[in-house]
Amino acid sequence: MAVYYGRTARRVLERFPRLRYPLWVLETLPLLAFWGVAASLPPERASRLGRWLLERLGPRLHKQRHVLRNLRVAFPGHSPQELARVAREVWGNLGAVMGEYPHLGTISQVEGARRLEIVVEEGASTPTATRPVVMVTAHLANWELAAGAMTGVLGIPLSGVYGPQENPLADRLVQRFRRRGLRCGLVAKEASMRQLVRHLREGRSLGLVVDQRVDGSPLVPFFGVPAATAVSPARLALRFGCDLVPLRMERLPEARFRVTFTSPIPVPERGSDKEKALEMTRRLNALFESWIRERPGEW
Repeated sequence: MAVYYGRTARRVLERFPRLRYPLWVLETLPLLAFWGVAASLPPERASRLGRWLLERLGPRLHKQRHVLRNLRVAFPGHSPQELARVAREVWGNLGAVMGEYPHLGTISQVEGARRLEIVVEEGASTPTATRPVVMVTAHLANWELAAGAMTGVLGIPLSGVYGPQENPLADRLVQRFRRRGLRCGLVAKEASMRQLVRHLREGRSLGLVVDQRVDGSPLVPFFGVPAATAVSPARLALRFGCDLVPLRMERLPEARFRVTFTSPIPVPERGSDKEKALEMTRRLNALFESWIRERPGEW
């Protein structure tokens, strides 16, 4: 959902900052129109509409190069044709997510029992409202609904950590969908660690999507490449004795999803807290890699 400006556009905006607001408006108007149509449709049709649109528009956008670059790293043996096919599926999944934004509440709160299939792996346990966890997931399927499964189906108080959109007008729309549909607390990722600590002390679980680059963070292997990766989820889990629980999202037909709670990431027996957090994050990245390889078009 983030806005990616090209180099020329960035230079123009740096020189003429007053153009930023008109550009934000121009970017937001198509989103308003799309979400207006999507809201008038049932969730499955809105999802299909978004997929249809971005499967056709996405490969023409500037970000296509970024998508292909990531896929080459993750799947070095794929041919250019295979990479292009997966990239189109990736765009289609993003379009489906966008089409589902107006229906987050329907999918997770109103019809959660029908649309969200909860699976608990052997050796794992379903989180409860009495013991907070640090829940982590990747940008797979509709990652937003990981929070909806916690609040709508399981009734667990949750605070989700999010990255604000570069366009503040689009960001307001997305936050409105999240507040109304997911019914969880929302904490900007720029917030201090103290704020996240406060939520845990209040008995709220934390939800984070952690498969994105975080500048200034330690380098942890991801598909064999050192990547700046957030270690704060592991640090929080260690500090408060919480389980670090990976949650997997998978698409099912007709705007339905499988939500799988996996076994908590084990805490290493030896090493400093810093070393333990790095090792737990390394294991988490390896788990995400396996999920992405199984369903690359949903990443």
